[in-house]
Parts: sequence; structure tokens; C-alpha cells
Amino acid sequence: MSRCLAAQGTLSVTFDSSLDVVAADDRKLTIAGSGGVALHGPDTLRVIRQGGSASVEAACDGKVRGVLNRDVQAFSGGPSGHD
Repeated sequence: MSRCLAAQGTLSVTFDSSLDVVAADDRKLTIAGSGGVALHGPDTLRVIRQGGSASVEAACDGKVRGVLNRDVQAFSGGPSGHD
């Protein structure tokens, strides 16, 4: 399987999720979210998560990585640790 994935130029996955929470008084709260993962070439990764608690995007190109919280416009980044 790893040979098959390595031969792909691009691989992407999207998802939708929901979490149901039931309180002690039988009230039900549903938290919905969605996201995706995209791999490009051997060293580029992009992850997106959107939901009730945060909207976050992370990316790495093999040399530099970064994380962005879109809700509060906060960014953090730096070298990826790969030579």
C-alpha cells in the first residue's frame, strides 16, 4: 500500500462529523464539524478542521510548518525540523 500511495501525485480526503452529547436532564446537544486533508507530492501536507469550537488550518511544505486559528486570526509557524 505504501508504494501505491508514494506513486500518487496528490491524495485528498474530506469528512463531516457530528458529536451528540446528552445532558443529565436528557437534553441533547449536537456539535457538527467538517474538514479535510490534502497531500501533494512527497512532502506537502494541508489539514483543515471547521467545527463548533474552532476553525483551524495547518500546513507543512517539508521545510516550514504553520498553524492558523481562523476564529481569532492567530498564526504560529516555524521550521519543520526536516533537513
